[in-house]
Amino acid sequence: MLIAKLGEIGFESFEDTDLGFHSYIQKSVFDLGLLNQLSLFKNKDIQVSWVVSEIQPQNWNETWEKNFKPMKIGSDCIIRAHFHEKVEAKYDLIITPENEFWYGSSSNNFYDNVFFTRNRLYGKDST
Repeated sequence: MLIAKLGEIGFESFEDTDLGFHSYIQKSVFDLGLLNQLSLFKNKDIQVSWVVSEIQPQNWNETWEKNFKPMKIGSDCIIRAHFHEKVEAKYDLIITPENEFWYGSSSNNFYDNVFFTRNRLYGKDST
């Protein structure tokens, strides 16, 4: 519920942690008054603590690229970026990592890639 409410006032991404979550908003959109007005913060039966801190601007694509490792799907398929060394495989999928969706960064992405491999590539010409 809190994440939905934060989304309504401009927070655009959320990251689960062991103690709760981190939420992110552009500095130009952040409004402490709107945050303080959330009804959940006024409910005496619920304890919510939070801290506001500013993150220095950085190139998130560059950070993602540095952490993107080639993935092996089964024994026939490698998914890698153009800057990785070529590895011999029946299917060598080269992506440009500008979007986390294709990073295989979650189990869902990995299984999407396995599904894609099994249902789109096997038995087809790789050219």
